[in-house]
Amino acid sequence: MHRYPDATPEDLATTDNLCIICREEMVTGCKKLPCSHIFHTSCLRSWFQRQQTCPTCRMDVLRAPAAQQQQGQQQQQQNGAAGQQQQQGPQGKCPNGHD
Repeated sequence: MHRYPDATPEDLATTDNLCIICREEMVTGCKKLPCSHIFHTSCLRSWFQRQQTCPTCRMDVLRAPAAQQQQGQQQQQQNGAAGQQQQQGPQGKCPNGHD
């Protein structure tokens, strides 16, 4: 678990702070995977005994080379930016393309 950074309070504030493994709120004792998903450290330990992938996106986080992990982070950032743009939509236009 030392290979993954601790999730900061800012990380937890900017994401859904519900651990999808145990379905409980994350406040402290959390780790951030290379794909940027965050989980309780103890939940990840248990998960990694059975799986080598992220519980959310299924990225192979234990075996993925650094380049693939960076690509996963970039994809997460792009998906987040695209989602924000889609929610906001162009100014004065309906996000579904209806004017």
